[in-house]
Amino acid sequence: MMRLGMAIDTLTIHGAVRRCIELSNALIARGHCVTIFTPTGEPCTWLPTTAEVVTYANMPRHKFTAVMAYGFKRGAYDLLMATKTRVRALYLVGMDETRMSEFLAAPQEPDNPSGFLKTIIASGDWLVCACSSWIRDWCNSALGANVRLLLGGVNRSIFRPVVVRRPEGYPVIMSSGDHRAREGSKDVAHAIEIMRGKGYPDVRLETYFRQGIPQSGMAAKIRLGHLWMDGQRYAGWANSVIEAMACRVPVVCTDIGGVRDFAIDGETALLAPVGDAEVLAGQAMRILQDDALRVRLVRSAYAMAGRFTYANTAERLEGYIEERL
Repeated sequence: MMRLGMAIDTLTIHGAVRRCIELSNALIARGHCVTIFTPTGEPCTWLPTTAEVVTYANMPRHKFTAVMAYGFKRGAYDLLMATKTRVRALYLVGMDETRMSEFLAAPQEPDNPSGFLKTIIASGDWLVCACSSWIRDWCNSALGANVRLLLGGVNRSIFRPVVVRRPEGYPVIMSSGDHRAREGSKDVAHAIEIMRGKGYPDVRLETYFRQGIPQSGMAAKIRLGHLWMDGQRYAGWANSVIEAMACRVPVVCTDIGGVRDFAIDGETALLAPVGDAEVLAGQAMRILQDDALRVRLVRSAYAMAGRFTYANTAERLEGYIEERL
C-alpha cells in the first residue's frame, strides 16, 4: 500500500478537479491511502470523494510515498518541498497551446512562474506527468524532458447512454455554455446563427453551465442533444467532448491538442479549426443530414471513450511511482 497526497488549489466544479477526485477514488479502490490537500480543506460537494480532504497546512505533518501537485503554483511547490515524501510529482492538467512560444521564452528565474515550471519539468528530479499526448510530446521535444503520459478518463457510471425523450420538430445542439473565452462558447453561438440562416431556422442551443445539474443528471442532459458542439480554443484534456462520446451523442469539436487522443476527424468526431464558426456549422449540418455518418461516428466514439478509464490511469501512476522508489 502506498500513502499518496494530492495537492490542488480548489475542489469546485472543474475538469482538473474531476481528474483529481476520480483518480484518487481509483487509487483507493486499488488499496492505497490517499489524502487530498487544498487551501481550505473543504470537501468536494459535487462529486463523490472517498479520500480525506484536509488543508495545505497539514501536508508537511504527514509522510508519504508520493505527493502530486495538480497544475502549478509556487505555494504548492514550497509545501511539497517541505513534506516528507519519497517521490515528488507534478501533474500537468492543462497548458495553453496558443502561447507555448511565450512559455518557452520565459526567463528561468525563481519569481517567474513559467520559467520556474520549466525548470521543474526539465530537471528530472520530479515525476512529471501529462494528462494528454500533446502536452507530453511538446514538453519532451521542446524542453528535453521525460514527461510521462497519464491520460484523463471518463466515468462511465455517470456519462452513459441513458434513455431520454428528445424534442421533436427541431434539432437541439448541446454545448457546455462555459463563459470563459477559452471555451469558445461565442463561436458555438455564432455557428448556431449560421445554421439558422442555412436551412435550420428552428435549431436550438442547450447548455448546462452553472445550472446546478447534479452528476447523476448529466447524462440525461447531454443526451437531449442531437449532437454535441464544442468550440474550445485550448485544453489539457477536453472532458466535455469525451463525456458526450460516452453518452453516445455525435460530436463536432475544434481541432485542439486536448481532443486528439480520442477525437479523430471522420471516425469518432467531425473537427473544425479553432475560431471557425462556419466550419462548426457546416460539420453540424453534415451530421444532421447524414444518418449513416451519425451512426458510424456514435458507434466509433462510444468504443473510443471506453478505452479511457480512471482505473487504467491509477494503475499507470502506480507504476510510474514504483519506478522511482
